[in-house]
Amino acid sequence: MKGTKLQGFLAGLADDGAASVCLRTNIQKNPKKTPAFMKSSGSSSAAQRRVLEIQEPVNITLLARSLNARLHRPPGLTRLELVGIHLTRPALQTLAKGIAASESLQVFTFALDPLPDDYYLALHEGLLASPSLQELTLSACELSSQSFAHVAHLVRVHGARHESLFWRDTLRGTPGRLDGLRKLALRGNPGAGVEAIESLMEALAHDRTITSVDLRGCPSLLTLRGARALSGCLLENRGMLTVAHDRPTAVTPALEPIDPPPRPAATPAIIIRTVQASGPRPHHGTSVHRHHHPGTAVIPPAIRTR
Repeated sequence: MKGTKLQGFLAGLADDGAASVCLRTNIQKNPKKTPAFMKSSGSSSAAQRRVLEIQEPVNITLLARSLNARLHRPPGLTRLELVGIHLTRPALQTLAKGIAASESLQVFTFALDPLPDDYYLALHEGLLASPSLQELTLSACELSSQSFAHVAHLVRVHGARHESLFWRDTLRGTPGRLDGLRKLALRGNPGAGVEAIESLMEALAHDRTITSVDLRGCPSLLTLRGARALSGCLLENRGMLTVAHDRPTAVTPALEPIDPPPRPAATPAIIIRTVQASGPRPHHGTSVHRHHHPGTAVIPPAIRTR
């Protein structure tokens, strides 16, 4: 689709009041084979949702500027899905400004688009500042461990911000409602290491707003350390969080050696010596006292084991 036509499409969204925009490349013509993270989970009607399949190269700079303008323009955009668009770093910076400024954007999906660390960091600034984000999907983006660490930081910042707002409203006497990020999907990012998984699990363990996390396709979660981090997170955040992950199978490769069993602690040696008493042999129950070295036990000859 030509850039001028795309610009006209985006400019017309404000006039018809569409609340949801989905831009994607034509990579799946069979809807039955569409990946789960590309399917809309909302109940928006056709009049409220606009889907544009891009089949030709477009001006990425023009696209980012149009989206930025749409995010600033009322009526508010509540859902934005970008699948396989391959935005440049400057385009991500432009888009991030619109995300940070929007007070209505609740669902943001970015999928099938590789995000190197500096690319994700450009988008991260907007996601971090978003005041209304509730669902975030970053699936099949080739996120690294460093980017996962930034996501963990995002979870902490959003959680602390909304808890602070909740208590502020409660102390003022207004009915408080704990809003914030509810769903986080990081499916299909096998590059995240064990340390990144541990950092994310630690952030989720103390979060009180997120209820659903999708980590399928992240094999580091299936390692021993990853499983321990997940278990600790669920124990700490009991009853509030569900985590979707792959099931370990017999053919799942071992990504790290299993910890060897701990060696038993060495037991201090106990030295038992017998002392031959001088004089007549004592009767049973008679104790014999002799000077002996510390750490030794004195057993009278009359009661020693024969």
